[in-house]
Amino acid sequence: MTFVEDCENPKSVSIILRDGTEHVVDELDWAMKDALRVVSVVVQDKLLAAGGWCA
Repeated sequence: MTFVEDCENPKSVSIILRDGTEHVVDELDWAMKDALRVVSVVVQDKLLAAGGWCA
């Protein structure tokens, strides 16, 4: 679930990852960090290369 409420100019956000096992939480943590790095590079470079299955 994703909730975005009343944030015209947010300065920070929190992402809470939960699951039943520590292994899954570790994998979720890795995936989120990887995704945030990708977003950071896109914002900094102002470039985006479309990936697989793009039309």
